[in-house]
Amino acid sequence: MKNSHTTNITGVPTFGSSLAQPPPRLDIRTLVKDEKQFSLYIQAIWAMMKTDEKKPLSWFSLSAIHGLPLQPWDRADGRGYYCNHWKQTFPTWHRPYLALFEQVLQDHAVKIARTYRTDDKEEWIKAAESLRAPYWDWASDSIPPPEVIDINKFKQLNIIQANGEQKAIKNPLLSYTFHTKPRFPIRQTTVRCPSSSTSTETNFSSLMDSLDALGKGVTKDTFSMLIDTHTWRIMSNALSKTGLPDPRGNANSLEVIHGNVHVALAGEMGDPATAAFDPIFWLHHVNVDRLLALWQAIHPKEWMDSEEDYNAELWPFWKDANSYWKSTAARYHEALNYTYPEFVGLGSVDSSQYVDVITEKIRALYKRSDPKAAMMSSQSFAAGPAVSFLQQAAQAEVEVSAQQDLAPPSTESSHEDRLDWIVRVRTKLFEFKQSYTVLIFVGQPPEDQRDWRTSAEYVGSFCVFANSSPEECENCIEGAHYIVEGFVNLSPTLRRSPLPSLEPETVIAYLKDQIHWRIQKLDAAVVPAHELEALEVAVMSVPMSYSHEIGAYKMKEGAHPLHHVEITEGHHGGRGNTR
Repeated sequence: MKNSHTTNITGVPTFGSSLAQPPPRLDIRTLVKDEKQFSLYIQAIWAMMKTDEKKPLSWFSLSAIHGLPLQPWDRADGRGYYCNHWKQTFPTWHRPYLALFEQVLQDHAVKIARTYRTDDKEEWIKAAESLRAPYWDWASDSIPPPEVIDINKFKQLNIIQANGEQKAIKNPLLSYTFHTKPRFPIRQTTVRCPSSSTSTETNFSSLMDSLDALGKGVTKDTFSMLIDTHTWRIMSNALSKTGLPDPRGNANSLEVIHGNVHVALAGEMGDPATAAFDPIFWLHHVNVDRLLALWQAIHPKEWMDSEEDYNAELWPFWKDANSYWKSTAARYHEALNYTYPEFVGLGSVDSSQYVDVITEKIRALYKRSDPKAAMMSSQSFAAGPAVSFLQQAAQAEVEVSAQQDLAPPSTESSHEDRLDWIVRVRTKLFEFKQSYTVLIFVGQPPEDQRDWRTSAEYVGSFCVFANSSPEECENCIEGAHYIVEGFVNLSPTLRRSPLPSLEPETVIAYLKDQIHWRIQKLDAAVVPAHELEALEVAVMSVPMSYSHEIGAYKMKEGAHPLHHVEITEGHHGGRGNTR
């Protein structure tokens, strides 16, 4: 019965009438600096992980909502495996999901704070009441704080206990260990970037290389998504937009960028069936929701174009005693009583200026020629910690590359119109029963696949975030023949090339010889391109003009990408080839 469930998703209650706006969800880089909130956050995570896995509010049961094992949650309709991917409802389904997680997290934190026996007990309680689920802004820095990923130096974390004394405890942000042997194919403890599909350990070196490679394109992708996707359907999901009146052109959707992050972390995070068990899933998805909120702020009138979608019940998330959340109710984040740093203090901003204010914040965060300056801009929204030695070491090579990639060409200062060169990849979602990646190179890739993502020839990737158990997932069965698409920007690489000009005839001749692609499954197996039934790699030139409004280039008004079939034809997976 619909009225026999135990948990309504309402959002975290705001304590005290003096708060005009709920406390913001914070960047994890900021949270690790707050001794009280971070101590409470870590203890609350542990409390969730230690809860009996049969309980609906345990770490296990909350994570299982997203995928396996196949089990209903809190007497909701459906068999389980509820996640919405490859649909317009992808962003809105995850919104109440994150709010549910946040409710449970904060409830544990408040209960823990009330056990403190220190002179500043009231401060601990206030810290718990204002605690919200943090996010990892991978678009500003693809390397998370070491507390989140460093399995060597941060196996333990120092927290302040209820008696006021410091204690080292096992770090719950690195992994989740199942209480008993799982009832489905999965490791006993979650890992990231394992050396093989059977490995039970995180390969830290591979993880750093993978996140480093992610960082070479994710900032530009995020900025383009926020600025250059103008309809909800284009922004929201990974499906190919063939035939739409407003083709995406040159920008990855929010879901594609999100999938690239999932697959970069690999392990359980690389599979929708198991991703939510890894603690970094929640940091990742809160950031996805934050980017959705930013996109909505500058596209306030855009919404789903299908009543069937926006009025669909978002199982298994109860809104009240007898009904579920729908996308119409979850459309704006304020409905679930949370906010983000970028929106704090904007209550007095005139509505006519609101879009401009948020656009400038987006530009300060993600459109930059100096990565270090951008980090300072990001931290200006909420004071963050100094970059750790681990991050500096990992960032050194990234920053050199980023400064080259984002260095403006001669047209940037003169604001002349230009062409951007984009690879568009289209492929079948469930080509394999696992996620896979199409890697793009300009120049011959190294023979050793372990060197691909760190090579000078590597440009970027499109990761297909696909389910290992599609037969268990109704959404996956429905999408058995879905075609997904993603984009890789060649322009920064071409501007650094020895080409005498970027005129079309010069670029076309160069790319015909120099563009290559490789396909790699999540388990690291390399697959020949001819084995992919629907793979289509195409190169497009996109007319761009400078927008003084946003201080950046965007697709020219009324323009359409021009497809250069001749660049990739004759190659397996090339545009226009037949099988």
